[in-house]
Amino acid sequence: MAGGTFYLLCGVWALVMLGIFIRAIRLSYRIEARSPDLTNRSGFPRNAMMFHTVTNINVARDQETQAIRRRMNRLLLIVLAGLALLWAGVSLVQSAERSSLIVPNAGGPKMPYTATYLWFVGIFSIATAWLLISVIRLCRQVEDRSERLRNFSGVARRPKLVNVAINRDVASDVETQALRRGMISRLLAIGAIGIAVNLIAWAGV
Repeated sequence: MAGGTFYLLCGVWALVMLGIFIRAIRLSYRIEARSPDLTNRSGFPRNAMMFHTVTNINVARDQETQAIRRRMNRLLLIVLAGLALLWAGVSLVQSAERSSLIVPNAGGPKMPYTATYLWFVGIFSIATAWLLISVIRLCRQVEDRSERLRNFSGVARRPKLVNVAINRDVASDVETQALRRGMISRLLAIGAIGIAVNLIAWAGV
């Protein structure tokens, strides 16, 4: 397998898994909103209570809420299956390359199918997921503090990351702007992680 193809497939895989996981988080928030014992009454965004929604603790027992919970659990199982599939795929490629004694071209990127590389990818993936969740939380806080961005519908919607990032319709008070800067710094950190992963790949760690 060519180096470029491998990196492309890994990038597509990461985007798909991240999209599925974000979808599961949104479903968890919907379950919490429909469950009186899990409803967030503080007025401020908080982490999704996925442990409770996955294990059905304090979750409303009506048919629709339980159907949403089953959908969320299926999405989380898909993420776990995706991780297992990636690990199996990398193991198969390693085995095939060892058996055929394929040596990468000196002029192209090295194929870092090593335990060290996979360890770096795992750590960076976890860090990226944590940063992205933090970005979404900060964006929600900025929206709640900005009159023109606040969600008055009572229905969950996608965070307006672009509006907040470019400071469009965002409240100008010091605290809101500090939250916005914190969100942008995390977005930059995600970009830096992406660059670091590519540098490690090219170095052939």
